[in-house]
Amino acid sequence: MKCSSPLKVRCGSRQRSGPRGNGTDMSGGRRAETGACTTPRSRRRRVPGHGIRMRSRRDSQALIFLHEGKCFFDRVVAPALAELKPMPREEVGGPHKFITQIATDNSHNALCYEARLSFALIMGATFERQLRFWLAATAKQQRYVIEKSNFEKLTILLREIKSLDLNALPEGADLQELWNVVNVARHGDGNSAIKLSETRPEFWSHVDCGLKDRYFGSGLRVHTMRISDDDLARYFRATAAFWQVAMVAKRK
Repeated sequence: MKCSSPLKVRCGSRQRSGPRGNGTDMSGGRRAETGACTTPRSRRRRVPGHGIRMRSRRDSQALIFLHEGKCFFDRVVAPALAELKPMPREEVGGPHKFITQIATDNSHNALCYEARLSFALIMGATFERQLRFWLAATAKQQRYVIEKSNFEKLTILLREIKSLDLNALPEGADLQELWNVVNVARHGDGNSAIKLSETRPEFWSHVDCGLKDRYFGSGLRVHTMRISDDDLARYFRATAAFWQVAMVAKRK
């Protein structure tokens, strides 16, 4: 699946004369009558590394992060989800419920669920790293504070540095949730897992009510947590929406 930037320009290629001065370019094709860019000057923009001009470095960096996230979801996450489909509980073990088949099917399902949690971890950790870089690039004197801040402190720094209120965004709650999912994937059971069990009980909707308390009390809260395909799509939309807003954010 090919990922390409929507920004396009039509420019003449770099020119040089052929060995006989017959007006060919470096690729051997016929040279245009003029080597100038055919795009009107008023429409030309530059992105670092792409020859396209944007309004500022921070705007173009947000655009780059936006397209990096889209490429990862379209080229890695979506194909993997299509390949790794969990088996319904009633089909585990096949019609005869042989123990070997049950073990094989359960291992497949465990891989499917772990892959989804891993994708959430990658998406959230990448967003966190990009966010810190984006803030530090503007407020270099606050780099140390930015690198050491937790999510709540980063939201304050966003307002102070970029005049961007994360809590006011429709996707703010999803980004907070993604942050907690990342903590759970990294560290296991803890405060973030408890918050998720309170705010997103759907992650454990497959667990029988009579077993949930027993699982949670024995440290199996995270091991029984399941991220769905819709959750991953929601996290992608939240990070993409943030960078779209960030493209026009201004420093105070």
